[in-house]
Amino acid sequence: MRSIDWRATARRQHPVVRTWQPERDRRVVIVLDTSRTSAGRIDDSTRLDAGMDATLLLTALASRAGDRVGLLAGDRTIRSQVAGISDRAELMHTVINAMAPLEPALVEANWRTLLGADGALPKQRSLLVLVTPWNPPRSKKGYCPSSRGSPSSTASSSPRSPTPAYGPWRPNATPRAGV
Repeated sequence: MRSIDWRATARRQHPVVRTWQPERDRRVVIVLDTSRTSAGRIDDSTRLDAGMDATLLLTALASRAGDRVGLLAGDRTIRSQVAGISDRAELMHTVINAMAPLEPALVEANWRTLLGADGALPKQRSLLVLVTPWNPPRSKKGYCPSSRGSPSSTASSSPRSPTPAYGPWRPNATPRAGV
C-alpha cells in the first residue's frame, strides 16, 4: 500500500511516497477466562459462550491474515491449550475441540499462576489477547443508572480499569451527550 506523505512533500518540494506492507507471521495468543465471572448470563447463553465466539472469530481472522494463533483457556489452572498449528483448517478444528468441554469454574481467576505456568506462553514476542468479562466499577456514592455501562463515566472513577473494546480510555473525561 502506498500513500503520499504531505508533510515531507512540503519540506522537500517534491512528492514523497511512503510504502506500507502489512505485517505477516505475527504470533497471537488468545487467553480465554473460564473463572466465575464467565458464568454470568447474557440473554440465553453464558459470558463464556460469548468469549468462545469472540475467540473463534479472532482465530479465523488472524489465521486468514497469516498469523500464528495459540489458545490458552483457564482460571487458576490451564483448562485447555492449543499451540504450534499452522494449517488454518486444522487450527480451527483443534480450537473448537479444545473449547468444547470448557465450563465456567466457580473460582477466582489467578492470572499470575495461569500465565506463569511453564509452556503457557511462547518465548517469542506475541500479541496477548485477554477474553474476559469487563465489569465496570460501581460508583462510590451508590448505584447510578445514568452511568451504568458508559466507559467515559467509569474510566474517570477508576484509573486502573481495563480499556473496553468500544472506546479509548481518557483520564478525567467528561461524558458527552449521546454516549
